[in-house]
Amino acid sequence: MTPLIAAFPYCSKDIDLAKNLLKWIHDLGGCPGHSCLLFPDSTVPKEEQKAMKELAMPSFGYAGTIPLTIPPRGFAPNHMFMLAMQQIMFSYKLAVLWLEPDCVPTQSGWMSRLSEEYVGSPKRLLGPLIESTQPGLPAVYLAGVAIYPPDVFPLYDAFASIKSANVAWDMEAASAAVPRAKNSQFIQHFWGERDLPPTFVKEVSAGQPANALPLSFIKPETVLFHRCKDSSLINLLKAALPTPSFVPPAPRRGRPPKNNPAITTHD
Repeated sequence: MTPLIAAFPYCSKDIDLAKNLLKWIHDLGGCPGHSCLLFPDSTVPKEEQKAMKELAMPSFGYAGTIPLTIPPRGFAPNHMFMLAMQQIMFSYKLAVLWLEPDCVPTQSGWMSRLSEEYVGSPKRLLGPLIESTQPGLPAVYLAGVAIYPPDVFPLYDAFASIKSANVAWDMEAASAAVPRAKNSQFIQHFWGERDLPPTFVKEVSAGQPANALPLSFIKPETVLFHRCKDSSLINLLKAALPTPSFVPPAPRRGRPPKNNPAITTHD
């Protein structure tokens, strides 16, 4: 198994969703052998940053926190991706899974399965390649929840333009990403509609909202789904698990390989 780094960005409005995701990752058996770097907006209270790290540590071989100061101007998600990937580029050498709080793993061993797919790919980016017919959007783009090399910025100049873009970075960088990306069969991306993110129900029936989806919407081969912003998918998947609810075990510590120690995590 080749280890990955899960880059986990979050802000104050994401905390509950992010905590639920970390608990669910633990319920699935964690991701032993892989690492997690938490990237909170620096305005997230220190006690919440500490609580997030404590939730992540039992599931990963290493978990660290690097707060990011997001500029007041510009598109905040773009700044968060750019700053997080720059931190990784300076200090780490492992490939990076961009794992947002509204992602949902669907089965145990999910991160190792993605690692195997990435290692077997001839290309350096791996994720869902999405076709779009909406005016103003690229005809094809790589969804942001994907696996990237740690040196994505010096490799592909088009990624640098996300700093000043007023659209999401996965759209802005499509011209650089798409030719260098392989479509993942194990990451399923469904954004839904504006202000109507997907929500999951046991059975779809009359009178339910238009964005309600059944569990059967998840493809059998999917190991990571994006996006679900209300934990409804986690709740349905958890109901089918024979394991008990999250109970934090004693934390484990360790560090992933580094290129240099110039930038360290803020423990």
